[in-house]
Amino acid sequence: MTDQSPPWPLAAATAPWLLPGVDAPEAQRAVLGDFAEFPALVELPDRGVGADAVGRTGAQLAGIAQYLAIETTPNGWRIADAPGRDSRRATSILTADLDELEELTQGWEGPLVVGMVGPWTLAARIELVNGERLIGDPGATRDVGEAMAVVAAEFVTAVIHRVPGANVVLRLDEPELAAALAGSLPTQSGWGRLRTVPAQTATNVLEQIGLAVAAAGARFALRAPGIAPSFVATTGAMIMWHDLAAGIRPDDFGEWFDRGGATVFEVDTPGGQDRIGVQVQRLTRLAGEVGLDLARLTARAAFAPQVAALRTSDLTQVGQRLGELTRAIRTEVDERE
Repeated sequence: MTDQSPPWPLAAATAPWLLPGVDAPEAQRAVLGDFAEFPALVELPDRGVGADAVGRTGAQLAGIAQYLAIETTPNGWRIADAPGRDSRRATSILTADLDELEELTQGWEGPLVVGMVGPWTLAARIELVNGERLIGDPGATRDVGEAMAVVAAEFVTAVIHRVPGANVVLRLDEPELAAALAGSLPTQSGWGRLRTVPAQTATNVLEQIGLAVAAAGARFALRAPGIAPSFVATTGAMIMWHDLAAGIRPDDFGEWFDRGGATVFEVDTPGGQDRIGVQVQRLTRLAGEVGLDLARLTARAAFAPQVAALRTSDLTQVGQRLGELTRAIRTEVDERE
């Protein structure tokens, strides 16, 4: 893991990507306007089949590996014989979103985050034909990982082509990874548990994706709730998302920052100077616990609203509150120098 400066300015505010509603152009304009320091490609699953994160990523894989084609069922997504209407719709939605992003970012430069569902979560949320989770089949899971390395690089290349001024961060979302490593993922029947995924196996798959992303010209990031920074470091990721309310293990985070890692902290965004003061105090305490001063920590940190249901109309207010927090952090850093 080599030291790299984060692509964002000091204590930047970054955008939520998962939003309700069906008006993607409106949501993308709002994100670019209210989170200009570090915007994101938005996802609006309310648009229906193929707009959800699993369908979106699964259709990308099916585009290069037909044996990973997917279709919808009453329970979600499952492997299909060949790409069909559902995959085509997912591909069409993603293409339209990229078209809109390209149109709205003419002449724009700066960091931009785009997301995909990670291989372990994707495999946990797609069924095989027999109704069991794909992650229970080591061969099929290996196919997902290999295909994702190719698709992630292609996705990055497409975004850079459309937004040449972007410093792209590809975020893999892995909410099921902790359960997969702990052997706590239930079978579809709910009566049993799937076998534990070996940590080294998970690392190897994620590392190959990260190498492909880096070769395509982007930063590789991981959002995996419940996963320690020491594990994230083994994947080659230089950036991790972490919910500040979940707490930290100081030794883990100290090592993470020492090795050059950067963190996007997810924070709640209620208003009021008192609440902002509490957040700044929490960060100051965190810096002390990991053996850094506030300036060194915030030089490698950005801040995002917690992933939760937000209306597009809320974005301006949330962006203002995060802006107030980041300004307060910068002021605190200046006063301590």
